[in-house]
Amino acid sequence: MYYTTGQLSVRHQIVAGATRAKPPGNYKKKLNRLKRDKGEAVIRGYHAVDDVSGFLDDARRVFEKSWQARELGRPAWLDDTAYVRRLAGQALLLGLMMFAGEVPVAFDYGVVYDGIYYRSYTAFDEAYAYYSPG
Repeated sequence: MYYTTGQLSVRHQIVAGATRAKPPGNYKKKLNRLKRDKGEAVIRGYHAVDDVSGFLDDARRVFEKSWQARELGRPAWLDDTAYVRRLAGQALLLGLMMFAGEVPVAFDYGVVYDGIYYRSYTAFDEAYAYYSPG
């Protein structure tokens, strides 16, 4: 399920693939830099219950290589598949994952409620810090 125009900010519509609007210049520049140096770079949106396991697996991989893992410790939601599935089942989940080829390098996790995206957590693999993926 993709959210309709008006339910998300233009930035999140672009990232989630819900619109054909032109992305902001810095967004495109970051993706192009990553593509140039690492090959394919894509951002995938996760909304459905069936997406949850894959999103959480990739988010854990990214998280373990992030400064947040070292400085803040593991957030509870990262291991609570049932909770994240409930969010998806209620059409509240928006998970975004940036990939360099098939390698997950950054994620953004939050909920959409009453047309507003509320970011809950973001992290990126520190090996990709130069590309500013987070």
